[in-house]
Amino acid sequence: MNKSPIIRERLVIHRDEDGEIIDEKPTLETESYILSRKMKAEEFACFSRHHWSIENGLHWVLDDAMREDRCTARKGHATENIGLMRKIVYNLLKLDINVQKMSVRAKQIYYRNNPDAICKLLFEVIPGASK
Repeated sequence: MNKSPIIRERLVIHRDEDGEIIDEKPTLETESYILSRKMKAEEFACFSRHHWSIENGLHWVLDDAMREDRCTARKGHATENIGLMRKIVYNLLKLDINVQKMSVRAKQIYYRNNPDAICKLLFEVIPGASK
């Protein structure tokens, strides 16, 4: 196994409640990866970017759209249970082709205001997805 330190540059953007940019600050971070095989720099960069694109996409949805970071549930297994429910909801939202072009937040509003759409999703779309 190889341990490879990597220096990554990111641009951290802070926004106010209206989404306006307050501050932009570049940061340098050193990360270590444990690899089972040797890779060229270009191959590792591709691997790392792909990993972070998946990670950032899911985390953005959970943190921003589903407000995971603001959750105050701490008793028992509440944190794990609510986190699992958020991921289930996220995956359910991806199944409905009628709302695929909407943002996650727009889908939440759509389903919150349309109980019939929830029934259709649960009893028509999901069973049809397995065919």
